[in-house]
Amino acid sequence: MAADADSAVGCNVDPHSASHQNLISVVELLRSKADSVPNEDAFVFLNASNRRNTISWSEHLDHANRLSHIFTEAGLQRGETILIQAQSGYEWEVTQMAAWICGACVGAVSPTMPAAQLESVLQSLPISWLIHLASNEALKISRVGRLGEIVETSCFDVFDESNGSGATRKPFDVDCGDLPALLTFTSGSTGKPKGLLFTHKQIALAIDAFTTTYSNLVNGDINLSWLPLENLFQRMINLACIAWGCKTYYWREAARIADGIREVAPHLFIGVPRTFEKFFMSSCNEGKETGPDLATVLGGRAKVLITGSAPSTRKVLQAYRDADVPLFEAYGLSENIIPMATNSSVASKIGSVGIAFKYNDIKSDSLNRLWVRSPGIYSRKYECGAVLSKGEPPELDSEGYYLTGDLAEVDLDGFITLIGRTTDLIKTSTGRRLAPRRIEDAYKAHPKIERIVVFGEGEELLVGLMVLDDSETSKLQLSLGLQIAELDAKHWLSPMLNDAANNLHPHERVGGWLISNSDTFLRYNLTTDNDKSKRHEIYRTFEGKIQKLYGHLKQHKISPRHEPVVWIV
Repeated sequence: MAADADSAVGCNVDPHSASHQNLISVVELLRSKADSVPNEDAFVFLNASNRRNTISWSEHLDHANRLSHIFTEAGLQRGETILIQAQSGYEWEVTQMAAWICGACVGAVSPTMPAAQLESVLQSLPISWLIHLASNEALKISRVGRLGEIVETSCFDVFDESNGSGATRKPFDVDCGDLPALLTFTSGSTGKPKGLLFTHKQIALAIDAFTTTYSNLVNGDINLSWLPLENLFQRMINLACIAWGCKTYYWREAARIADGIREVAPHLFIGVPRTFEKFFMSSCNEGKETGPDLATVLGGRAKVLITGSAPSTRKVLQAYRDADVPLFEAYGLSENIIPMATNSSVASKIGSVGIAFKYNDIKSDSLNRLWVRSPGIYSRKYECGAVLSKGEPPELDSEGYYLTGDLAEVDLDGFITLIGRTTDLIKTSTGRRLAPRRIEDAYKAHPKIERIVVFGEGEELLVGLMVLDDSETSKLQLSLGLQIAELDAKHWLSPMLNDAANNLHPHERVGGWLISNSDTFLRYNLTTDNDKSKRHEIYRTFEGKIQKLYGHLKQHKISPRHEPVVWIV
């Protein structure tokens, strides 16, 4: 059992006080929506011929019913787990619903997952079926053997109405109970990913929490979905759209998401901080922030914009607030299907991740460790890489609190400010323990900076890796023409680094920087699907250059009082 959360300060929310009697499963929620507004639009997407398809609520239910009978005829049993490997899209959504109608549990992995990693997942977890969705709308369903091997495979077209049409339409009983419904995976930013199991009741609780928190969304509003569906926040938002009656528009070209915003003009949109930084930059003319243009850049009718996964800069958040654009920083935890906290139109504080979502009781202890008591905490955890992992229940303290692994401060109004991760703490050679997130946030003040990661375990001085906007990196490389070169102190970056250092204690200041580019991060797969930095893998990738930089700093006796050394690599 985990240690008790002593001396805690928290958000006084009792997750057990709310009645769960009126909750219904997501399957019953869809049936209710199809009965009440059968012909209203539910989904919009581009098909294999690049033509726009619009699916109504009744059509969505019909597609899901037909697929459920195909799965049943193939041998899918109630309680079994299927793993879907596909891009975000409607095909994914209807396949998930069909599996739930069968009483199956659904997992999701990226279509780009390496074969060896997929094999490890199939061997480790109790998965009976693998479903691969190709871009041409063909669905390949494979039975998985006891050791993760593929036993047999069949293919069919998701939208071929002859598939499953002759089956008897018997009703399926999918109640809002403890039947396993969702298998998700941790991001892997701190090591091997783990499989987490959630029930139908927990999905219903999450949907209820979403609709209560973002209550200004109504029937007919548009949700622009573009993040990978391994992203739990995006998946739950898409399911909550059934309750809101929002239409989900799938956009698959992440590199052209700005075009998607212009074309769709969504009311609801989720992104990572860099996404909203780019929108902010595109609203600036000659370096001057123009608030009204920012609203136009976002389509002109946004009601709820959510940023998370990594911290946003105060400058960007303030710019959105000044422009009266509803951008809210939120906080999710892989182990809790109910998002942990969010800012909203009702309660907002820049620099925080907001207050606790409905059903969550959150507090921090005297060591700033963050704890949560919630009915949304996973029911079982599986270790990927361990053959036929049995799964373990969550470790809770004597009062039912789960230790999140995050460090945070909770103020008297319940606003939560994240400091870092307990596993990321840097212990320097002077004995200090530093939370890198606070330091990284201080330096990441300029919109041309995409990412910052600092290191210094066992060293007297910190060093950092910085990823600049691609265009800025290209300018530097062209002007220097060298593989490794020291940056001219007159460059815009140098005064910005000095300004940031002035807001930090001397022992928190970074003495040396390596500047890289996003192509390197993509090539070496150094970020998760949620855009989190894989800190340990980043260090291993750049270890040689980091050690060379440390050698330079020690040779020249660089200290926090000196100008930082900046190398382009």
